[in-house]
Amino acid sequence: MISKMPLWQAQDMQASSSAAGATAQVRFSFVLAAALVVGLYLAFLAAHLVLLYQMHGQTEVLRGEHQLPQKDFGLFWCAGNGLISQLAQSFHFHFSQSFRQVCQNDILSPQSPIDQAWPYPPTMGFLVAPFALLPLGEAFWVWRLFSVCVAALLLRRAGLSWQIISLGLASPAALHDFTNGQNGTLTGAWLLAALLLAGHGNRLAGFCAGLLSLKPHLGVGVSVAALRLRAWRMIGWAVAVAFFLAVAATYLWGLHGWVWFFGIAQHDEWLWASRPIKQVFPGAAITVYDMVRSFGLADRSALVVQGLASILAICLIWHCWAPGRLKLMPRVIITVCLNVWIVPHGFMYDLVAFSVAMGALVVVCKGWQRFAACLLWLMAGYTGVISVMLTHLLLFPLVALAGAALAWKVRDAPAWR
Repeated sequence: MISKMPLWQAQDMQASSSAAGATAQVRFSFVLAAALVVGLYLAFLAAHLVLLYQMHGQTEVLRGEHQLPQKDFGLFWCAGNGLISQLAQSFHFHFSQSFRQVCQNDILSPQSPIDQAWPYPPTMGFLVAPFALLPLGEAFWVWRLFSVCVAALLLRRAGLSWQIISLGLASPAALHDFTNGQNGTLTGAWLLAALLLAGHGNRLAGFCAGLLSLKPHLGVGVSVAALRLRAWRMIGWAVAVAFFLAVAATYLWGLHGWVWFFGIAQHDEWLWASRPIKQVFPGAAITVYDMVRSFGLADRSALVVQGLASILAICLIWHCWAPGRLKLMPRVIITVCLNVWIVPHGFMYDLVAFSVAMGALVVVCKGWQRFAACLLWLMAGYTGVISVMLTHLLLFPLVALAGAALAWKVRDAPAWR
């Protein structure tokens, strides 16, 4: 004789089966999400490894529209050699002019094409000149190794875990910076270290903030945070470092370097940035100014929107850095995200700091919030791909805003120190 199962037991079994099915679906969704993130990252990595491989065997000549295979580092190398050549003339020592076989376009000359003109202050000479003493090919790899090692050690000294550092320095944005030979890895580390150590007001925070004078627009968020904290010791060190670099550069290269920077380079840089977006699409641009221009806004209107965005971002950063309002990491992440909104000039290689910040969210967040952080981490590199190949819209400021919003949402997570 077959006994019937009690109704309550059948209901329990049905509920358990439904719960198990729901759990399996959630797990499967997370597996798919992880596979998507890993697949997109590996595709980006493979593409950039191909770019690095293609550097070999290309013609190493900078002239007209022909760029060097080392991309932006080629400009650094040519500028470094040109600056050393100027020193040789001023201080009467011999310096080989063989670099001109490669740098056939003098990027320190007013006659240089706008896209190859040197846009940095004279103080940048201290960073690029040492690497110009090496042959171009070797200099590129030494520059890359130097940037990654210094950034890793500096971020570790500032208190980040190796897991977060690895996520940041191996991110798509860092790969983009690596293959282009840019300085985003170094400047991103300076920015983060200054913010992470700002509350302590120590010399290292001020030193890193002072080094940001080489790319002043990146230091606005740091300045706001330091003033809000009244970190006068840090501010004093930052001013001292920036002043020393400026005086030393003036002594070595004279006042004409500053005349060039303020009178010619900035004008050329603005002409380059404000070109009609329908004629030359700046796929790697990340600013509010470029975003609203891609929506069809006229140049002057775009500048007004950028100005309003800058004011809003500065006010929000000021609010976040009120003593005791937020834990350290959430306020640092929010500041790095909002820093994107402050200035009208910036590109994907400036997003290494953002990628480190998103790496911190990946480590701390759980569930779908972690997946969202992973997508934001990827977007720092994929934003150019999406804008050029799919949307023809520059949307990264919205990505940065989403990163700030996620950091605010998890601001009270126990994992934050």
